Amino acid sequence: MKLGLVFSALLLASCAAATPPPKPPPPHATADDCNKVLDNLIAISVRTNFGSNLDPLQQAVATAVVDSYYRENGVTERFFASCVATANTDQTKCMAEAPNLEAVRVCAKKYETKQGNSQ
Repeated sequence: MKLGLVFSALLLASCAAATPPPKPPPPHATADDCNKVLDNLIAISVRTNFGSNLDPLQQAVATAVVDSYYRENGVTERFFASCVATANTDQTKCMAEAPNLEAVRVCAKKYETKQGNSQ
């Protein structure tokens, strides 16, 4: 009987030792990380509103128009405040490479931390 208890204890201990520790949350996003996401959001907006067949000059003008609009209407400020306060580097890396707004939303949810927000 004692041998069975010892064996059970050893089996339990070996299983516990084999379980890897929980993965730490990803680092908090920096302003540079958030700036890369904002650049991508502007590029997505340009493609959505002006099309994707722009020559370099048209692309530059369209980007300046969207950037100016975002700044004048507080979009840039609100985005940065939210991004720096809540985003993690997994989210920002994914969002900076997302091809469209739906993919940006998926990135934000996919890499959300267990606390219900990003940090």
